[in-house]
Amino acid sequence: MEVQYFDLPIIAKATNDLQINKKLGEGGFGPVYKGTLANGQEIAVKRFSRSSAQ
Repeated sequence: MEVQYFDLPIIAKATNDLQINKKLGEGGFGPVYKGTLANGQEIAVKRFSRSSAQ
């Protein structure tokens, strides 16, 4: 599996602006959200915490 990077507007649209109902969980480095791209592909978006060392 390859990591892909997306621009913020694409992520915002795919996750409905990181809505809480799209949140899958939270780890040591921050929350993970479920998103759906315009082409229907489902993605997971990790939002890194500013305080994380990653």
